Amino acid sequence: MENLNEYEKQRLENIRRNQEKLKELNLLSASLLFEDLKGNKTKKRKRKYEKRLKEVRPDFKRITRNQAKELKFNIENKDDIKKHEVEIELNMEEEELLLSAEDYFSEEIKKKAIVVDGHFNGWINPDLIEKYHFEKSAKEAWDKNGGGVYSHKNPLGEFKEVSKVVKPRNWSSAKYTALKLFQKNPNAYFYRHLEPGLTQNIGDWDDNEKENFLKNSKKIWMW
Repeated sequence: MENLNEYEKQRLENIRRNQEKLKELNLLSASLLFEDLKGNKTKKRKRKYEKRLKEVRPDFKRITRNQAKELKFNIENKDDIKKHEVEIELNMEEEELLLSAEDYFSEEIKKKAIVVDGHFNGWINPDLIEKYHFEKSAKEAWDKNGGGVYSHKNPLGEFKEVSKVVKPRNWSSAKYTALKLFQKNPNAYFYRHLEPGLTQNIGDWDDNEKENFLKNSKKIWMW
């Protein structure tokens, strides 16, 4: 108390008076009545943080058979080699568990299924060949109508500078290009256009259309 300055003495005196008032009003708790009034500042409690352990990643990752060929590791390390061999074996075992479509589907489903390899092997309607004098095959039609090398950038097979053309309104470039392939690539034409003079029907297919579609699909798409 002797070392306190005037300000601290006055502060403590005010605290005592306030406590006396609170005591008279029965508002002062027992703990406050006996509180040390030396004026020491309350020390802040330090928070304890738990140190998180750094996640230990595995020394190797799952690989496919193709990726295994590109992996680089120390061939002198037998443990490392063993780990990779185990992973490769596991991947191979998992792939062997995958069933082919032939094994997975029932005979009933397979009888109705249309098995395809992603390539269109058919040709156009014989009636249209006779009507519009198309060639007998896609190769003949291409070669006898200009030939050239087909590519997505050059679907017409013509090696000439690309010039700006005016397409019909709301037509895509693919549809406009297909229009030019009526004789050279009829399949491309009929993929995006109807036979000249016909009007496109809009709405759901009827049962006959569905049946004809499946019937013709089996002829031109099956292996």
